[in-house]
Amino acid sequence: MADTAASPSAGAGTDRARAADVYGEAVTAAREIYKILEPEAKTPQALFWPENVIRKMLALLQAGDQELLALVSRSVSDHFLFGHVPNVTILSLRLGLAVGIADEDAVTLGLAAFLNDLGLASHLELAAKATKITDEEYRLLRNHVEEGIKMLDLFPLPESDMKATLRRVISQCHERTGGQGYPGRLKKDEIHPFAKIIGMMDTYEAMTHLRPWRARTIPHEVLRKMIEENENEFDPGLIRTFVECLSLYPPGSYVRLNTGDIGVVTATHADLSLRPRVWLMMDGAGRRLENQRIVNLALSPGLFVADAVDETTLSISDPRLKLELRAQRWWVKGL
Repeated sequence: MADTAASPSAGAGTDRARAADVYGEAVTAAREIYKILEPEAKTPQALFWPENVIRKMLALLQAGDQELLALVSRSVSDHFLFGHVPNVTILSLRLGLAVGIADEDAVTLGLAAFLNDLGLASHLELAAKATKITDEEYRLLRNHVEEGIKMLDLFPLPESDMKATLRRVISQCHERTGGQGYPGRLKKDEIHPFAKIIGMMDTYEAMTHLRPWRARTIPHEVLRKMIEENENEFDPGLIRTFVECLSLYPPGSYVRLNTGDIGVVTATHADLSLRPRVWLMMDGAGRRLENQRIVNLALSPGLFVADAVDETTLSISDPRLKLELRAQRWWVKGL
């Protein structure tokens, strides 16, 4: 029996609106903090400090909310970093909860994720360069780690265990388990557990989103590559846990069912990760379905995911449907 509804917001409008509000706050905080060096920037004391919004994210994720996870598929139009930062934070918190990080430790993890690229505030234009960077430009971008640690002192944070942890974690988010990372070429257990989580989520988010200089890769393919190819970069246990908690078809990704119909994943099931809830939008020929609906594959024995699809490559003749798909890729309040 299929669990259907007229649209993905039916029965979940409040959850969706709450998640959108929190995500919007996070984008605002990222935009303010990462533009701290701009002439028109607010003083550090007046900035939208992210701790409160991180606590809101944490509360939603602890309650099992998946609307926030679905928003991780979005990008921000003015600078990719302003969407990347909230996305990495949400993903890091989700994985952190899955491995048992809770309470104030989870808040510290969230802050470290939110601030881990803080040094890029010195290089916003270079970070978004549309052409291949030079060796010198690459060296400058790598310096953002040390610059970010120094910039922490711009904020009115008292010296504390949390601030010391933030410094350590931010300094290690680009280290890799095989020792090929930077700046310290640390290995395995030399890397703080929070830095291992954030480093992996930073990579996953970047690969699954469009950048000015390259196309994106669909989540299913990135997860497959992580499983098969990246055990020397990331902790194998973290990779397994991430796939288990997100599934190979994460919220916000697109799939084709065995019927040929195509839709977007709206939620996953921990015990049936390959049988998500899917909002069916179009048929196999790219035509808008007259009866768009949610199908819960966990309750639909005759239906299953045939494959993951890249919705940006589909041939779609319906202008309205094409606009809907394009809108789903960008963060615009209210969409």
